[in-house]
Amino acid sequence: MIITSVRRTGLPALVTLAVLGALGAPGLAGVANASTPSVTVALIGNFTTTPGIHTTIQVTVPSGPSGCPISPANELLLEVGDAFGFGGDGTVNNSPPYLTFGACDTPQQIQLWDSVVGQHLVAAFGALPGGVDLGVIGTATLTVVNTLDATPPMVTLTPDRGPDAGGYYSHPVTVRATANEPATCDPDLTYGGPDSRFVQLKMDCTDTAGNVGHGTVDLQYDATGPVLNPSVSPNPVLLAGTATANAGATDALSGVGTQNCAAVSSSSVGARTVQCSATDMAGNTTTGTASYAVVYRWDGFQQPVNDTAHQVGLNASIFKAGSTVPVKLQLKDANGNVVQAATAPQWLAPQKGSATTAAVDEAVYTDAASVGSSFTYDPSTRTYQFNWNTSKAMAGFWWKISVKLDDGTTQTVAIGFK
Repeated sequence: MIITSVRRTGLPALVTLAVLGALGAPGLAGVANASTPSVTVALIGNFTTTPGIHTTIQVTVPSGPSGCPISPANELLLEVGDAFGFGGDGTVNNSPPYLTFGACDTPQQIQLWDSVVGQHLVAAFGALPGGVDLGVIGTATLTVVNTLDATPPMVTLTPDRGPDAGGYYSHPVTVRATANEPATCDPDLTYGGPDSRFVQLKMDCTDTAGNVGHGTVDLQYDATGPVLNPSVSPNPVLLAGTATANAGATDALSGVGTQNCAAVSSSSVGARTVQCSATDMAGNTTTGTASYAVVYRWDGFQQPVNDTAHQVGLNASIFKAGSTVPVKLQLKDANGNVVQAATAPQWLAPQKGSATTAAVDEAVYTDAASVGSSFTYDPSTRTYQFNWNTSKAMAGFWWKISVKLDDGTTQTVAIGFK
């Protein structure tokens, strides 16, 4: 093989170089024609070194779009070293002096070094059999420094926004790493839980000298709303009475910020609900309902039935078996005002109790028995009444009588028969 116009001294150190051979390169003599193949040379290594320190470069001839341009019968002779005569300063050394390639994609190694601090031009000179001089088919710059960079970059991690509320994030937050010098940093990191008062995210950046810097950012994350235990007090609430609702909120992480409930309504009897909500310091809101009942004020059954649970100083009523027992009652609101129910009170089947030998202490009534199970309302007295027609077989026992009210409650009293 004949080499013409090839560099005469050693080569500079390279990091990465991939160049396409140009036929008849400027400043080089050689034989080139339309049949001369186009050759690509790839050099991979570290282009930065210190004075006199060897750096190893890997050299490869990759296959081209039309296949491999070289073969054992058409070998490439390659010198990678100082670009002397083509802008080089003649100070870069190389070992071995030449590389021979008879196949593509097979890497070989050379070493480059220089004792002069500064930047030095390196060239790749190629030649083929038959005196075909490819000339300079690539250049690169070797940098020689007094001291290699051994300082890792300073890394800063920055969230894409400030905390949502109270110093806490309650929705996913994305963090980006940046360095104080040219560097390759980890991809953006998105954090969306788990909840914690102390979250530390870590990311790295690598500078051009391979030094790795580490960065951290601390944040608080709470995406869980408060826990509610809503209640109404007192419960049940008297008709037209007053009561308050409490959300009963707790929050294990950021703490409860605000909590409130709507006003408790007692304008009508029956089962009711009231809406409550709470928001924690991180801005998470939880809603819920408290159930309660609105009932009549109950002062007991009226005469002639003695309701000893509500009327102090009276004995339980003993009626004559077989007579009629007029069972009377009034419904009231919290202020003692007599009211009429939307649905009439309902008479429930009496229940037989224990035996009694007590004597009759109530008058004997012969009123006609009520038909059905509904109490009758008397607007003049604002009283409900149900006439219970008893039998003589009921004598000698206590009986529990009951009334079902449309507020959902059942009121009872015990009376005896003789």
